[in-house]
Amino acid sequence: MKLFLLASLLVASSSAAALAQCRNGWCKGGCAVNQDSCAYVKPLNRAYPIRRVKHTNDATHIMDFDCQQSRWRIVWEDGSLDPWIDVNPGTVMEVTFEVACTD
Repeated sequence: MKLFLLASLLVASSSAAALAQCRNGWCKGGCAVNQDSCAYVKPLNRAYPIRRVKHTNDATHIMDFDCQQSRWRIVWEDGSLDPWIDVNPGTVMEVTFEVACTD
């Protein structure tokens, strides 16, 4: 139980830090362990529960985040959609999801 609580606090701390790091509409999402590769998101809408963002790390693309069901998918240039993928706890995508789904 204590380990779970500690892990939860670490994720919450990293997401709170990420929320504070927005510039020109781009907000810092999750980062790799060594902090040399971070994701950034730029909201394209504020609809709920599906938030559409521009996402960049190695490449820039459009993503949807389902803020109710904790999942994400890629939206391709031709408008096709990848299947939904669950957000796994303790991952870079979890922090990016929290940034995308926070008002």
